[in-house]
Amino acid sequence: MRLLFLLGIGFAIFVFVRWVMSATAKDEKCSRCDGRGFWYGTRGKEKCEWCRGSGKLPKGIN
Repeated sequence: MRLLFLLGIGFAIFVFVRWVMSATAKDEKCSRCDGRGFWYGTRGKEKCEWCRGSGKLPKGIN
């Protein structure tokens, strides 16, 4: 019974830490392609050069 209780508390702590880390470490979506990773230019669908197709800007770039 104690083991089950400790596993439950451990799982709750894991979920909470994961939630906090995801809330604080969000990447900004690329403003050029609106987070899609591509944009439509005159030649058609082109890979975004700012985010290199990921849709997210690297940290430190605004």
